[in-house]
Amino acid sequence: MSRQNVLETQFAKKLPATALEALTTPDAQLHLDSPMSAHAAFVFTHIYSNPYPKKRGVSEKRHCHGMSHVSRVAAYVPVLANLYRKHNDSDAQQLSTEDIQLLQIAALFHDSAREDDEHDRWDNESATLLYVYLTCALNVSKEKAVMIAEATANKDYKSTFAPYQKISENENGEIIWRAVEAEKSPDKKNIYQKIIHDADCLDIIRARPAFDASYLDFHKDIAKTKPEAFKEMAILITEARGLIEDEGDTYRRLNPTKKTEYECTEGLQKIQQDIRKTTTLMSQLGGNLFSVEKLKTLSFLTDEKPYLSGSELSSENLRAALREGKIFARGIIFSSCRAKKHDESLTALELRKTFRATGIPTQSKKDNRVEKSGNPSRSVTMLGHGTVTYARAGFLVLDPTLAQIEKVHGGDAGTGVGKKLAKRQTESEKSDALKKLHFQQQKGGFTAYKRGFSHNEITYHVDHYDAIYYSSDTRVEENGSVGVNKLSCCEIMGKLNAIFLQHEYKTQYHQTKQEFLKQWPEDGEARFLALHGTNDTLPIIKYSGAHNHIELESAETFSEDNIVKMWGDLAEITMRNDLLKEHDTGLCSCSIDDLKIYCMYEGMQQVNEFGRPQSADSNYPPELKERVSKEIEERRAKVLTEDRKKLEDQLSIYSEDDFDLALLHATLPALLKHPDIFHTYRQSIEMIIETALRSSDFAMEAIFSGFGTHGVSYFLKSKTLPSFSDAAQAIANMEDKDPNHYSPDIILFFVLAKKLGMNNLENRLKEQTLEFIQNELSLPMVIINDPNRRLTLAKEFRMMMHIFGVQDVYKKDYADFLWNLSTLYHESHDYNFQKFDELYSELIQDAEIHQVFKDKLQRLEKYPPENFDAFVDRVAIRRYLKMDLPSCDELVAYTTELQTRNGGNDIDQKNGILKLLNTQDEKDAVVTVFLKKMFADIQNDLPRISYAIFNRCIVDIQQVSDYFSEKTKAIAISSFDSILAMVTQFNWDQQFLSYFTKLMMDLKLLGMPVPSIIIEKIHERATQIIASSFDQDSINKVIEIFQSLPSDPQTLDILKQLEEKKSQVTKLDDQQSSPIVGFTLGQFRKNTIDTTVNDNIAVKKIFSEHPPKSGSFWHGKDLASISFECIMRHALGENNKGFFGGHSGTDTKKALQDYGIKFDKEFLAMSIDEKVRTVSKAINAAPQQHALSKAAEAQGPKK
Repeated sequence: MSRQNVLETQFAKKLPATALEALTTPDAQLHLDSPMSAHAAFVFTHIYSNPYPKKRGVSEKRHCHGMSHVSRVAAYVPVLANLYRKHNDSDAQQLSTEDIQLLQIAALFHDSAREDDEHDRWDNESATLLYVYLTCALNVSKEKAVMIAEATANKDYKSTFAPYQKISENENGEIIWRAVEAEKSPDKKNIYQKIIHDADCLDIIRARPAFDASYLDFHKDIAKTKPEAFKEMAILITEARGLIEDEGDTYRRLNPTKKTEYECTEGLQKIQQDIRKTTTLMSQLGGNLFSVEKLKTLSFLTDEKPYLSGSELSSENLRAALREGKIFARGIIFSSCRAKKHDESLTALELRKTFRATGIPTQSKKDNRVEKSGNPSRSVTMLGHGTVTYARAGFLVLDPTLAQIEKVHGGDAGTGVGKKLAKRQTESEKSDALKKLHFQQQKGGFTAYKRGFSHNEITYHVDHYDAIYYSSDTRVEENGSVGVNKLSCCEIMGKLNAIFLQHEYKTQYHQTKQEFLKQWPEDGEARFLALHGTNDTLPIIKYSGAHNHIELESAETFSEDNIVKMWGDLAEITMRNDLLKEHDTGLCSCSIDDLKIYCMYEGMQQVNEFGRPQSADSNYPPELKERVSKEIEERRAKVLTEDRKKLEDQLSIYSEDDFDLALLHATLPALLKHPDIFHTYRQSIEMIIETALRSSDFAMEAIFSGFGTHGVSYFLKSKTLPSFSDAAQAIANMEDKDPNHYSPDIILFFVLAKKLGMNNLENRLKEQTLEFIQNELSLPMVIINDPNRRLTLAKEFRMMMHIFGVQDVYKKDYADFLWNLSTLYHESHDYNFQKFDELYSELIQDAEIHQVFKDKLQRLEKYPPENFDAFVDRVAIRRYLKMDLPSCDELVAYTTELQTRNGGNDIDQKNGILKLLNTQDEKDAVVTVFLKKMFADIQNDLPRISYAIFNRCIVDIQQVSDYFSEKTKAIAISSFDSILAMVTQFNWDQQFLSYFTKLMMDLKLLGMPVPSIIIEKIHERATQIIASSFDQDSINKVIEIFQSLPSDPQTLDILKQLEEKKSQVTKLDDQQSSPIVGFTLGQFRKNTIDTTVNDNIAVKKIFSEHPPKSGSFWHGKDLASISFECIMRHALGENNKGFFGGHSGTDTKKALQDYGIKFDKEFLAMSIDEKVRTVSKAINAAPQQHALSKAAEAQGPKK
């Protein structure tokens, strides 16, 4: 059988026959020593130009693992080889030029057999294609081909528990891979595996929000212990990140147009050109292999001048500060928008707080209004080494003061929202945390992130700013992604935001200076200048995390001419992108100020969440602002003229009679931007729409569901009618192929018809709508099973009747509908009192509806309510109608009566009742009833797990806590303590301890003290940990809990012991570290182990015969340097988590029984040291193949 036939049986679905033929046929023009560009052209032509195999009938492009990726990996190979050689790796120093050629070819093939962009399951197949190419197409010896193919297939060996894969070829030419037994596997990676692994690992920057160099073999073997090598590795990571950015392949910043330039036969050549142009280390090491002597003379750490504090600001000094981690950034999102509660921009609000000084009263009316200084607890970010900023522009603090740092959080900690409740760090803790943060940045960033960002956060007391930054990188507040149509705008928007910040700073600078002069006439100016300097205009700085670059911009960059041009360019780019959309966003006819806002912030909706929209040129001088407006108007006219000409050319070949639905669908987006042209075809369009409506399944039910993007509910939120362009979207989505799937929004068509004067269509739509409303209003309530939807429907009906001008016609029916809906709503399990309250407060303002409700209520109150919901309903309606409410005695009496009559928990709407009461005495009486009922109900549920009881108490108390007085709060505390005293009779589960921090926060928010019984239990748990635990995470968790406890002597003493324990464990970690994140030898190592036990053999044996399952603690961990003792301490210790089956010890027990371990009383009574010693000896003494292996063999081969 020919080699091609052999390949076809395995790769027919992956690659075309022509590719397989090329791989197996010698090429006279292609040799091993041919230029690498020739090999790259081959793999693109025959492999990477083909999409992935079809899955479910669909072929996918090679987005993440195509030609640009493998070409970069190939380009990294000589760089890494030279770095290994420079730092005395003896194997690397033996590499030849031919070895580098083979490694680069391997890099080009390492993803060749992939079938998708998910987890790579085709390492062996890719290595097979490499082997065939080397032996058949290039005539490389089989020995070399085997060596390089196995290095490629096993590049991740030792990083996982996957066994070593060995390749062989039988007499029929079939290529076979088999897993090697653990005892016969290599002890470590060879240099070929390391280089291929590191080159591939380095390019993962393109597919992740953060990169961790700990996974690089170069870091594990060399950079981890050699400072110079570590710095060079950091430079390499930075240069790779910048290369990926320049080539349009950055994570969530993909630029398909740019990326496509490298998906070609010349992809590798283009990447090598980029390396020569834009990098330092890679350009020097990315060519030939250098001799060791030559490498020793090379230095890439040329820019090592230290940051000079207090010196004149320069790009050189800024780069030094960036390199040393001495630049903090505070991003300002929607900088020009006006604050919701203040008549100032969000930037002005930020600066006003930053400029606060003790002795000068603030705008607040609080007692401490003259004591405030600066802006404490603000979230800032340490810049450098790939770190992205929170916003496109913001302020910088250079050489921040350690005393003003409150806490270094490391990764994304969500400190930008809510109160800053985190405990402040000590000076030494802050210093250590900053060093750790800066070190981690150089390693590539972070792997622990909340929302997917390579982002760090520090809480800082800001009292001044030194500069303004702008960046075109991905912003955190953009949810980590940038669309391709926005990439060209990013830098312009950053610059314009920075200009706005600069103007606002100057204004606040002079305002505050005047306040100082007013407060201290004699020395006010000196005091002010000492704090904020003499410069009222902050410099603007360009920052790029992707390129780890910072640069001081010249004043000329922001001249008035350039500012006008930037606004014009931004408007033109935005308009052209907008014309590509299927519907008009209103940019063609909106005001210039609205267009400016849209250009800068891409719409109003997101802006409204933070403040009130305002253009970013609002603080410009009037003359400059006028110039900007004129430029934008001229650019808009230019774009619309070009678009109009294009539309006229498109329609010129058709007559009005030729106009059909297909042409309408194709041209409508452009037609709606030019109403005069639209009116030329008005009659034809009206006929087309009417015909489409008559032939469609007009699903009115779906129209009012409120789920559609342009449904009625969408417009209710903004309390405005749909716009002409919104209505047009309904037509733009019309399709005549499948009318059953066509469900237009009738209100949008009505607005469109009214706008265009289509009277017949308008009347027809109106009749259909009113018929639907009338039918719905008269629908019996008993058949309505979704009161929430009906509640939304009621509001939609109200708006619809207003739009069609028939609110008076259906008012009586509408009032009956609302009344019946109220009863149904309260009976629903989905009761939402606040939502219902808001609706009725709005709808019952009408005098006629008010009278209908009053009459119905008077008739209803002649009979007692059937249940508590009905009672609440009556009280609520009385309140809506401004009638007298029931007295406190009536409420309490009726509540008690219902409890007796119905039993169980009928009081699920506590807040609802309390909200209806007017005086504190009334509320106290009802709250007391509720608390007593809570106490009685929980008594009936005991015994239960402690945390469930605590949580329920907190939830019940929270329901009424807003209405506490000192009297009722004391009752709540007493009830809680009584419940806790009862719970102590039962077991306290571990879950309570793990959720203690949340409980503490809940109690703090409720203003309740921590009960003494809880403090005793926490003290007890801490004492256990101090005595026996070496688990760093457990110690840290308990320390965090203790820091939130009241500071009594016993608590402080135990906290001190915990800190000492933490210090001991940390020292052990430093002595013996493991690559496992969150798990180190030092946490388990003791001196009681029998040193004659061969730990390494035990580790290999048990993990080769019992591989850890997916999802277990040890799955995917590198156990090469972990002692067996360490593993067994974790498996047999107090947590008993097990290393085979995940979170239980079941599989651990089963596996150890195979080695003769009996889990009897004698074994269980042993200390942990005795258990580990016993197990170690048993495993080492066991035969090579234990009973389970033999049983498995007897059952036949594994599937």
